[in-house]
Amino acid sequence: MTCFKLFYEELYPLRGDGPGRPEDNMMGILLRGGTLVLKGALVRADILVEGGRIARVGLSIDSGYSKTIDVRGRLVLPGALDPHVHGREPGLEYKDDFLHTTRAALLGGVTTILDMPN
Repeated sequence: MTCFKLFYEELYPLRGDGPGRPEDNMMGILLRGGTLVLKGALVRADILVEGGRIARVGLSIDSGYSKTIDVRGRLVLPGALDPHVHGREPGLEYKDDFLHTTRAALLGGVTTILDMPN
């Protein structure tokens, strides 16, 4: 299980209320002790997310935040881009639709998709 998948499933179970809810943007979320995959290096650090954006990266960030997720032993990767996705719309929604295509991508760590025509 990827760190992002763990992070997303803990905060936003698949029930349609994803990031952007006002109450989530009011609190800080601390990812504690992950291994960040950076250009040319693996670095152990904490990541503080505030208002849906990375606010701080460092060691031993103060844990006085509303939500702390222990990601020790997990890799923290940037979101991936999938440039070739077939979402099956329009016309083949019985196979797949945009909502489920994008949720599946997000749970796999893909933050951007380019939807191809069928």
